[in-house]
Amino acid sequence: MTERKKQEFWVVVRCCVLIGSSIGLISNCIGIFYTPLAEALGTGRGQVAVIATIISLSSAFFGTVVAKLVRRFPINTVMTAGVIMTVLGLFLFSYAPRLEYFYVLAALIGAGDICFKNLTVSMVLQSWFGSRSASKLGIAMAMSGVVAAVMNPILSRVISAGGYGTGFRLLAILGGACALPCTVTMRMDDSAENRPAVKSSGEKGAAQGPYISPFMMFLLLVFPVLVVTGSGMNTHFSSYAVTLGYSLGFGA
Repeated sequence: MTERKKQEFWVVVRCCVLIGSSIGLISNCIGIFYTPLAEALGTGRGQVAVIATIISLSSAFFGTVVAKLVRRFPINTVMTAGVIMTVLGLFLFSYAPRLEYFYVLAALIGAGDICFKNLTVSMVLQSWFGSRSASKLGIAMAMSGVVAAVMNPILSRVISAGGYGTGFRLLAILGGACALPCTVTMRMDDSAENRPAVKSSGEKGAAQGPYISPFMMFLLLVFPVLVVTGSGMNTHFSSYAVTLGYSLGFGA
């Protein structure tokens, strides 16, 4: 295996760990806390589920900011800062006395989570693999389901034994321990072979923008809504299982 191939291999491994830590461990495991939090805070599961909505909205808002930060600062700095913010928010979750504190901390977690999620991971893979990055991103994204399938039952047992606070602290420790080594060592590849081709000002049609048909515009508006709606449902399955008489771990 050449030196280049070794570098590419470890880049993919780091991206898999980051997707598993951000989406698999945090986004896909947050739903298991809804019922214990609702019972402890004396509120409904719907009010608790707003935490996931705030995380998603915060990630969407700060996604544009992160894209600009990556152009000004090394990507490992941006990613590492995001991991620290997320871990801090999860730790503070375990000590928050009221639901309003959870809402504020959820915004912090969303802003940090997007820094080492699919946005920056796809940017890293694009810089290393160019047109071959799609398959590598698919491999990395698959880790979100694998990690969630393994960790949800484990977290369910931890919450049952030690409460939701212990579960959040475990989530923070595991997320930080897995993600930090990857973000600190992450690098973009700026070699010429993977840079997108740029038309010179003298080329015909260089000043023209791409044509977007009305149907394509419709897809661009509807598809993200469908994706977010579908992926957002999985956090509610564990709580719904409890209402049907099953255990929290079975639903997870």
